[in-house]
This record gives sequence, structure tokens and C-alpha cells, in this order.
Amino acid sequence: MHKAAAITLLLIGLLMVTVPLVVPPQIGAYLFGSVWLGFIFLLEPINRWTGRASFWRDLSRGDFSRLRALLWAGMICGVFWEFWNWFAAAKWFYTVPILPEWKIFAMPLPGYLGFPAFAVECFAMFALIAPWLEWVSEKLGRTEKLGWRVLEL
Repeated sequence: MHKAAAITLLLIGLLMVTVPLVVPPQIGAYLFGSVWLGFIFLLEPINRWTGRASFWRDLSRGDFSRLRALLWAGMICGVFWEFWNWFAAAKWFYTVPILPEWKIFAMPLPGYLGFPAFAVECFAMFALIAPWLEWVSEKLGRTEKLGWRVLEL
């Protein structure tokens, strides 16, 4: 990835996570998708520049396996999450401004699109902080490596 493209993606990510906070709530309610994706665009260029695990590096090599696994894992976990939420005594109730009446369990259908994105976002965040976790582990006196298997795929 060229440096200009990476900087552009980073700036797009920064806009995607900040704009919903500064626009009027009537508009911000429709920008939930930008928050789902914003941290991916914000953190992936940093991960790639710093040599951390990066699914964009994987994609540039033609390897889609990590991204595919993250997307499927996010969707499967999301369906189970909503299934358990449906039967919970203290459950979440969602308000999604797009197709709110089309629901599976308590979640409106468009909300399920956030789960795969959330898994990718969690990976990008974890890849960013994993080296610091190793450092903290060493400072606490652990002698063996933590072995972040998800980052080694």
C-alpha cells in the first residue's frame, strides 16, 4: 500500500469515528455504520506501518483467509449473542433507524451487519495493543511469550 493511500485511509477512518459525534443526533443516528468501519480504516494503516499483524497486508499478498475467518466469526458470534439476548431476563432492546421492524430475535436485520465489522475492528485494535501486552507481561516477570495465536495466522 502506498503511503499516500494509507494516510488517506487513516484520515477517512478518523472522520468516520468523529463525524457521528459532532453532527446533530437526527443525522448521527444514521451513521452507525461509519463507527463500525471507522476504527478499521484508522488502525489498519498504523498496524501495517509498524509491522503488526494486518489483514490488509494479508490481502495485498492475496491471502483472504484471516479476513474471511474474522467476518464469519463475527457473524456467528453475533447470531449467538442475539439468540442468548432474546431469552435473557435482562435483555438489550435495539433502536436502529433503518428497517426497525425487520427483526431476528430482538435485533433489527441491518444491525447484524455490524457483527462481522466488529470482529475485524477488534482484530485491528488487538493487533495494535498486542506488543504492549507483551511488554507488560515481561514487566510482571513472565518469562514465556504470551503467544498470540490469532496474530500468527
